[in-house]
Amino acid sequence: MTRKEIKVFNIKADGYGEWESTVPVSLAAGIFAGSEARGSFTDNIPENCELSASIELSQADVSKKHIYVKLEGVVAKGEVYLNGKSLGLVSNANRTYVFDVADRVYAGENTLLLKCFGPIGKTEYINADGLPENEYDTDNGVYDIGLNGYCELLIGDGALIKNVSVREEHEEGKVTLFVKPEILGASDDVRAVASLVSPSGKIYFGGASENGITITVSDPELWWPNGYGTQGLYRLSVTLYCDGEAQDTYERSIGLRTVEYLSGTDGIERFFINGIEIFPMGGVYLFDISGRLAGYTKMEETLSLIKAANVNTVIAYDMGIAPPERFFTLCDKMGILVILPVSLPYCAPHNLQGAFAAGIGDAVKD
Repeated sequence: MTRKEIKVFNIKADGYGEWESTVPVSLAAGIFAGSEARGSFTDNIPENCELSASIELSQADVSKKHIYVKLEGVVAKGEVYLNGKSLGLVSNANRTYVFDVADRVYAGENTLLLKCFGPIGKTEYINADGLPENEYDTDNGVYDIGLNGYCELLIGDGALIKNVSVREEHEEGKVTLFVKPEILGASDDVRAVASLVSPSGKIYFGGASENGITITVSDPELWWPNGYGTQGLYRLSVTLYCDGEAQDTYERSIGLRTVEYLSGTDGIERFFINGIEIFPMGGVYLFDISGRLAGYTKMEETLSLIKAANVNTVIAYDMGIAPPERFFTLCDKMGILVILPVSLPYCAPHNLQGAFAAGIGDAVKD
């Protein structure tokens, strides 16, 4: 299996011109960073915005059985096109989308386009008094439309891993992991195998179960917040096999721990990590939605300073832009707990039915 990351996007917005940027990419970032930005962004909301990227494929690439486009962290309401043909609609709330494009690509240059509906970020609805009002998908005045995550092509003849979910159960000094891969292009003869390497180098292997793959760790090296212990991180690996040949591999680091919010000895609710009451010290981590993207480019430097200040907890207040995966990985390494508010795709408080209710479910799941 081959993964081709698409890093460079061209942005075009009414009233602001056209420019090039790398992911993570946003409309606001380009506007505020550009020298030609005029007036307040809230007063000059673009009616139309497009994000496009060029994808170069070889004849060997397009001959593969499976080709998927994966967009992670979509912050937009619009439609995705490849070579002028629609792949489908996208909604807000930092969603992840995967499109099967095996029959829509060709050798040479291909064009991926995210065409956003306008006016950007604004939706009209009827309020409780029967009057029309405007609501915004994120914060009123913030229109950070773009790709908060990354974009890549998944190319291969065998099964591919879209994502892997992990659930932990802690009981009587041992930890059981339930590992469930989400597979693309699957067939009956595909077998998933998982392994786990402890911080001290001990290897554990998983067995098949009704819930996916089960791995039992009898002597867990637990993860602790900064100031309460070490940050032992395990390395999880999931590989798909077909006829004895590896098709695709997924890897990530994880910390084994329990997180509970319970009443403390004084009757006030506290955080308990691994059964031990902790005192959260920290504040809000704001991602730089003003357009300079310092929240991304200086992320490791900032978190290192936070750890040095004995902080152990941050609220990742996203203002509609969820933190990238790298943020959580760095926080794991540095012993920082993350409280993450969930961005909802539709702000229509007077109507909790239909699309709004479905949107809440999608946002929480993603």
